[in-house]
Amino acid sequence: MSLLIKIQPALADTLSADSATLAGFQTDHRLDYARELAYGVQQVEQKSFLDFLNDWINGLLRTIFSSSPTEARVWTIVGVLVILVIVVYLFLNKVGFFTSSGDDTESHEQADNIYGVDFDKQIRIAESKGDFREATRLTYLKTLRWLADHNRIQWTIYKTPVQYTYEETDHTFRQMTNEFLRIRYGNFEATENTLHQMRQSSIELIDRITPLILSEQNMEQSQEGGEQS
Repeated sequence: MSLLIKIQPALADTLSADSATLAGFQTDHRLDYARELAYGVQQVEQKSFLDFLNDWINGLLRTIFSSSPTEARVWTIVGVLVILVIVVYLFLNKVGFFTSSGDDTESHEQADNIYGVDFDKQIRIAESKGDFREATRLTYLKTLRWLADHNRIQWTIYKTPVQYTYEETDHTFRQMTNEFLRIRYGNFEATENTLHQMRQSSIELIDRITPLILSEQNMEQSQEGGEQS
């Protein structure tokens, strides 16, 4: 008996590469996977430190809250204790979150008090040290003391320097006050020339006001003498 073998025709190789088709794929920008991959790598490289920190914190929170309630409470207590330790450390070391630095830490009672101060002595000390800012400040306060002693102003610790210019309206005193504010609160540099100008202005102011004070005193005395007679 003869065996009849039926030979099937060979199937077409559908996986064979077609150069024309490949060329079409390579030129199609929609299939540019290499560009997409490079863009993704670039995005990872451009990820900032804050992004990594945010991812780390989110991961930590997921770990905490995905754990058992007991573990979550323990982590919460530990976090609160760490924050309290940091706050206490900053407070004890007087970090600038709680206190200001420089001249602002001084109270106005100590910084700009015009009584109980030997101005001449303190000005000489500051000038000898080359601290013209302090010497200029003290010269202004010395002038303020003179005006208060002669009833040209009513000095109180709570008044601002500008308020005194409403009481003593002399233009030289106003200029002195502006200069004092610039140096005392504006942190402008004071030089030897600045001190010299403040000193000269003080002398000019006192020389101009003294005759007015004497005239007022004589008038008061004459009025008192007329009333007594």
